[in-house]
Amino acid sequence: MQPYFFPYLGYWQMIHAVDKYVIFDDVNYIKRGWIARNRIKANGQAIRFGIAVRKVSQNRLITEHERMASPEEAGKLLHELDMAYHKAPYYDQVMPLMERILGNTEINLADYLSYEIMQVCDYLGISTPILRSSRMEYDHSGNGQDKILDLCKVTGSDSYVNAIGGRELYDHDRFRREGVELSFLKMRQVQYEQGEGEFIPSLSIIDVMMNNSHEQLDELLSQYDFVS
Repeated sequence: MQPYFFPYLGYWQMIHAVDKYVIFDDVNYIKRGWIARNRIKANGQAIRFGIAVRKVSQNRLITEHERMASPEEAGKLLHELDMAYHKAPYYDQVMPLMERILGNTEINLADYLSYEIMQVCDYLGISTPILRSSRMEYDHSGNGQDKILDLCKVTGSDSYVNAIGGRELYDHDRFRREGVELSFLKMRQVQYEQGEGEFIPSLSIIDVMMNNSHEQLDELLSQYDFVS
């Protein structure tokens, strides 16, 4: 899957569920997607939380984009997290992780997001091997489905799992002919204590970590089903 900025719980369930995870970073940037932004909860409401990216274009790959990294941006984002979560039960455990990730001065967007993903995996106790498509030897010229099937070949994989939201994007018969089982991960309707206000689903993993112990995180990571 593409790299995202502190994505929701289902993204991490996916990494947790598979034998190998490929960060799909040699595809075009999606302007209105979640590559550089997400949502956290502040004062009982969902608010946007993200990083600035230079000269965003849907005609260039994620790996070809740069972020506008600066101490000012990092300080602003950390302040937003402090204001939103200073009363959260696991604030003291999570903030050092946030300081490390948000303080990373890496300019290349794909490199930065890959670092973020691996750091969060470490905190969550996820040990799945993580690869990056941009650094793999396969046919980079095909469309999304062709690329994925070729990645399955070069990694020796006989099954491919995507998020439930991508269900309509893939041809089951094509995967079957190529000898690859296609399935989708569907996150259950999980809830956890979220502090002030009503529960808001699908917030950034930051919200999940701030409000749950490692034992609770382990349980939440297993709350999914595979569907065909």
